[in-house]
Amino acid sequence: MLLILPAGAFLFFLLLLREHGIDWRRSALAAAVFWGACVALSTEALSAPFLLSRGPVAAFWLAACIASAIYWTILKRRPPHRSPPKESSDEVLPSAVRKLLVAAGAAVFLVGIDAVVAPPSTWDAMLYHLPRVTMWISNHSIRFYPTPDLCQLIYAPWAEYAMLHTCLPSVFRWWRRGWEPASEARHSLLWSAQRYRRGCLKLRGP
Repeated sequence: MLLILPAGAFLFFLLLLREHGIDWRRSALAAAVFWGACVALSTEALSAPFLLSRGPVAAFWLAACIASAIYWTILKRRPPHRSPPKESSDEVLPSAVRKLLVAAGAAVFLVGIDAVVAPPSTWDAMLYHLPRVTMWISNHSIRFYPTPDLCQLIYAPWAEYAMLHTCLPSVFRWWRRGWEPASEARHSLLWSAQRYRRGCLKLRGP
């Protein structure tokens, strides 16, 4: 699955920061920020020449993984430099904090399973988030398009950028005759979004 590429890029960002001696918490936060910046910059860059499709997006994340892996390998091979001993930042977490972390991890796991198994079906997803991403995929660009919902054009788009980078490699499969949905449930969902798109296109007139 091509979803491994964005996940692998985040992992390499995390390893690079850890190699520089940054603790786990700051490394995870910094890697998440850098990963989010890559999502935004790659989406904007690929949209300008109308290359916002599965192949170019996968190529971007593959290049990010390869570059990060090469840099991480170079850092691993360099001779260790002596530095004055630092106090260990590892602390034993209280029992209550560990229980809260376990509960939060379980919640994240369950929500993740629900996101993978069940397609979005709320009104907000069907009328705002999904049509926005579907139109970008159809147009190979994030440029403005005719829509009765002005929010799709003016609201901050990063969340939909991230959805786009997960929808392109997971929802669609490339066949010789073009794009096809990967499952029946997603097919019905995308069919609804396409009906919404056709209704929006009628705003252009003859």
